[in-house]
Amino acid sequence: MEHPPSSSSGAKRRRADDGADDKPASKKRGRKKKGADAEESPAAAAAPLPAPGDKLELPGKYSLRLKNRTDDTADYSCKISKVYTSTHLLDRVDKETRLSITGHKGYRLSRATHAVPCGDWYYEVSVELNDGGHVRVGWAQGQADMDLPCGCEPWSYSYRDVEGTKFTNAVPKSYAQPYGSGDVIGCRITLPDAAAAASSSSRRGRAKKGASKAQEQAAAAAAAAAPAAQQVVYWGQMAYFVVPHREAGQVPKHKGGQIRFYKNGEDQGVAFNDVLSGEYYPAVSLYKNARVTYNFGPVSAAPRPVRTHSPRPD
Repeated sequence: MEHPPSSSSGAKRRRADDGADDKPASKKRGRKKKGADAEESPAAAAAPLPAPGDKLELPGKYSLRLKNRTDDTADYSCKISKVYTSTHLLDRVDKETRLSITGHKGYRLSRATHAVPCGDWYYEVSVELNDGGHVRVGWAQGQADMDLPCGCEPWSYSYRDVEGTKFTNAVPKSYAQPYGSGDVIGCRITLPDAAAAASSSSRRGRAKKGASKAQEQAAAAAAAAAPAAQQVVYWGQMAYFVVPHREAGQVPKHKGGQIRFYKNGEDQGVAFNDVLSGEYYPAVSLYKNARVTYNFGPVSAAPRPVRTHSPRPD
């Protein structure tokens, strides 16, 4: 099975989370930029980035995306990402296996190295709740904020140990059984094949070929008119692209796409339907000293649902 390449993520404005029992990590103060590439974009020209020594403030509705960073392993196996894990957690990752991670203070997010664009995928984590720790486990897109809980944004979805609550866009809803130390939580995502869906839609829409052509031309014109955000900035010791920030209301949905969870092999039912379109990474958020150990297969610790793949190459 051919595995999809990883996509990049961005650091964005933070949002307040839910609940008092699992507070998000505190906001970090603005860092200082060291320099900037000479390349300019319309967005940057409209709102130029600050001079060295000033706080880095981006133009409205723009965010940062890491440039040319990858942390794929030599055998391309799925591990905990060294690039897209909160900096507060990097030294809490098991350096030998890169499959176990322990939390630190407030909720932080860690994601895996590989994303899934379509198909039926499954992974699981073994949970340890230590010293009042909490866990959220689920799936997140590349732009998910590393210093927010999984499920705090529209493009991340999670299942929390406390009361078995599910989260997306920081909205808690009653979902399933709570879980704790010793439990194995399975995470399954089913995403329709976008190419197949587009082909099917195209076949159904042949009678409206003229209208479709006009829509394509309008979309191409809008894309050409959009600002080309190609400016590179250096913040800390990393290089970033300045890219437009996606609003959830502007992102289409995976029609028929769903996420469901399993507790010790027992299906907890569908948690989310018609998730936002895009690629998804296995992701967890940890509060205090909670610890999880990933299992990306091929052998599962708990009974595994049929017709699924682990996010790793065969």
